[in-house]
Amino acid sequence: MNERVSLLLGAYESTYRGVREVIRELDQAVSLARGVDSDARSRTNRVIEELIGINQEIHAIGKSVEGVKSNG
Repeated sequence: MNERVSLLLGAYESTYRGVREVIRELDQAVSLARGVDSDARSRTNRVIEELIGINQEIHAIGKSVEGVKSNG
């Protein structure tokens, strides 16, 4: 059980870092795309907001798994 939880935590941390990297890359792209039409920027900003929400959910799941690991 503890090994599975450790593997799950590793996957969570990797996914969390990956999504954060995507958010950072998209944010930089939006900053550099000042000449791009505003519709493209607003769509990209919506994607960033959705990714932030997903990452918050991933973080909450990871915290729950950490709690299981420390209690189990």
